[in-house]
Parts: sequence; structure tokens; C-alpha cells
Amino acid sequence: TNVLCRELHKGYNIESITINKFFGFNAEGETKHMTSFDSSNFNCIIFDEIYFYNVSNLIKVHNYIKNNSDKIILATGDVDQLESIDIVSNVKNYEEYINHCINSIFPYEILLTENKRLKTDEDKLKLKNIKNNFLKANIPVMDIINKYNFKTTHKVITEDNIAYTNS
Repeated sequence: TNVLCRELHKGYNIESITINKFFGFNAEGETKHMTSFDSSNFNCIIFDEIYFYNVSNLIKVHNYIKNNSDKIILATGDVDQLESIDIVSNVKNYEEYINHCINSIFPYEILLTENKRLKTDEDKLKLKNIKNNFLKANIPVMDIINKYNFKTTHKVITEDNIAYTNS
């Protein structure tokens, strides 16, 4: 994320920082404080990849929103992308719980269902089918690779579909 932030800052002249720097915590935990980002000169804050945040960071975002009602605060994310590396809930289904948390923080949402980068309906349907295949744990990875003619290396580490679990 640090590399991405630097690229955005250079290429698009966007001020971008990691969630830890924004709230003033380094990667070693909340015991070693850094100076939090001064957002006073900004009227719009966007929290990107919010589905990757842990519960502690979601609480920080929630509190920031409560204390900054003068700002436009948005979040982006995709529930089908990477989950937080931290445990979000050991009781409820991840997707259900994280959606509940995010919807509690952001009462309005826009759900985008079509990839606009793909130009043809055929390519859009193919992408949708590939995604659905990868989210089915019972389809072996090599079957998906062969079905869609993906280029691969000769060194395959696992043939198990670990992109999705029912845990």
C-alpha cells in the first residue's frame, strides 16, 4: 500500500497515505504512536479498500466520521477481494458481518455490478463466469485454468481452490 500511495501522489497529484499513517499508528501496533495525518485542509476523505480493514480500523473510521461532520467521507471496496488479515468475527460469516459493520458506518452505498473496462458483453460475461468459478471451492483450479486458457508456469504449488472457503 505504501508503493501505491507514492504512485498516486506522483502520477495523479493525489495526497494518499495508508490507514495507519492517517490515524497515527505504525505497523508494529497501537503502542508506538506516530503523528496522525492532518486532514484539516481537506474537504473530502476517501477510505479505499475498506473491506481489507480490521474491526479496530473500522471503529477509527466511524469515530473520525462522527468527529468530522463538515467533511465528505467516502469508502470504496469489493467484498470479493482480499479479506482483512485480522480476524473480523469468529462468530458470524465474514461477508455478512463486514457488510453490517460498513453499512453501519456508511448508510448510503452504490453497488457497481459491471466492469466498464471490458468493452464487449462477451468479455463481461466471461469475467463474471471466471469469478463465479473461482468462488466455488469444489472446482479444481487447474480445471478453471484449462477452461479459460490462462497462461501458467510449469511450477504449480497447489491445485486446490483456496480462493474461497466456507468457513
